[in-house]
Amino acid sequence: MAPEGKAAVTVNFWASYDYWEGLSRDRDAYRAEKDRVAADVLAWLDTEYPGISRDVEVTDVATPMTTVRYTGNYRGSYEGWRPTVGTGKSTLERTLPGLAGFSMIGQWTSTFAGLPTVANDGRRAIRALCGRDGKEFVTTTT
Repeated sequence: MAPEGKAAVTVNFWASYDYWEGLSRDRDAYRAEKDRVAADVLAWLDTEYPGISRDVEVTDVATPMTTVRYTGNYRGSYEGWRPTVGTGKSTLERTLPGLAGFSMIGQWTSTFAGLPTVANDGRRAIRALCGRDGKEFVTTTT
């Protein structure tokens, strides 16, 4: 995520969709608020890691509206399911009746988000498919 000799830092926190949606109607106010958030986060990082602000070359603030623009996800959700005590054990059926060999994976089939979650879903799908067929998973090339 960064060139050699550089590093990328990501800071995540919950944000109000309604707040950012309203603000996004005024492009100048929206941009100013994103700049304020970047400055506030950088100031906080400087208290945790003194001097870090001297080395920051680029900042970017992604809001729920950014997520909507790039993904179309409902109300800017970056996760399929918001992790809570209730959703932490939620599962979604990953197969369809009458469609042999089908298995759905992705951020919308389990809690949490990101590549590791989807990769783990893929692993579970492969194991389920192999178990159903009673065969080991074999990859062939031609």
